[in-house]
Amino acid sequence: MADVWVGSELGFLKGIDLKKSSFTNHGVAAKVDRSHEICAMCWTDDNENQMLLGLANGIVKTFDVTTKEFIADHDQPIGQGKLKGLFKWDGAVVTCMESGLLQVWKNDDNPTDVKVGSHVSAVRQNPLCPSQVGTGGQKNDLKLWDLNRPEEPIFRAKNVPNDFLDLQVPIWVTELGFLPGQGSQSRIAVGTGYHQVRLYDTKTQRRPVLNFDFGESPISALAVTDNEKKDRILGNPRADYWARESVVIVGNTTGTMGSIDLRKGQLSGHYKGFAGGIRCISCLDKQQMVASCGLDKFLRIHHLHNRKLLYKSSQHTDSRGTAVLSDRSRKRTADEESSEDNDDIWDKMDVVTSTSKPKRLQKKIKSTKKKKDKIEEASAGS
Repeated sequence: MADVWVGSELGFLKGIDLKKSSFTNHGVAAKVDRSHEICAMCWTDDNENQMLLGLANGIVKTFDVTTKEFIADHDQPIGQGKLKGLFKWDGAVVTCMESGLLQVWKNDDNPTDVKVGSHVSAVRQNPLCPSQVGTGGQKNDLKLWDLNRPEEPIFRAKNVPNDFLDLQVPIWVTELGFLPGQGSQSRIAVGTGYHQVRLYDTKTQRRPVLNFDFGESPISALAVTDNEKKDRILGNPRADYWARESVVIVGNTTGTMGSIDLRKGQLSGHYKGFAGGIRCISCLDKQQMVASCGLDKFLRIHHLHNRKLLYKSSQHTDSRGTAVLSDRSRKRTADEESSEDNDDIWDKMDVVTSTSKPKRLQKKIKSTKKKKDKIEEASAGS
């Protein structure tokens, strides 16, 4: 059984078993091309026996992880542009396209259409209140929708104040995630195309309560985690509560990934080892791990807290990773459980290290050594 599933831009679904350091490829179509790019993935229910795969051409496939077969296709036209959002709600499949058309498919013939604005880049479901959906995009600020009454958004974000030249700050929501512990009163973390990470508290105000700059490149991936590493403050009963729900992992288009403490509004540290833009991040909360994939075609697993690289796919994937889905509830077989406990596997996993020095550093060392030798020769000659 796989611990992590990775979707690629050429239509391959890769199941990776981290214990055995092995993987299995499953092609979503007989023909390999970018029209079959896996843009979104989600589990059909809490049992996590089946997953939905949303392809760039608008087709939604159902994959059974137990039989390792594709068991259903939904090929109705679902809008213009790439698929940006896919999830299950109340027995229905919900899709959202880049054009801004969100559809609730309770049957194939008569979907419910919702216009969420143009140039959509991010669509996320609130895991604690499944009827809530957050959307945003370029010139399309954060909106919160209730699918039970989708005529108007229940929350519209307000842009930050004008800059020092009294010009409007441009809007570009690239990623978002719901912080745990709030239910229908949502706190939402947002990444922008202008390298900001913003925190919205929908019960207090429309403008962000925190605006944090991360690097110099657009935010391309964001994941919220239940942080079990609690900061205990004596005499403050809410300290553990805030610590659990205020950590987000963000990545950008130049391969920088970091952990941000939203309580303090500061960067906790960086996750290293990337060689290309980051496309997707998924937190394995139970194991305290972070899975990520991107343009360099590698899957990486880091420890959530000390940020060490624990696993790197032994070879390139067939194409660039576009989506990561972790198996949070997988139950191991009796043979697996008797050999090692699940948590012990992660604790005993060797940290991936590199003994070779970077090429630039090697060249610099050689150049310095040559200069030193020349100076010594000149001194000896005189």
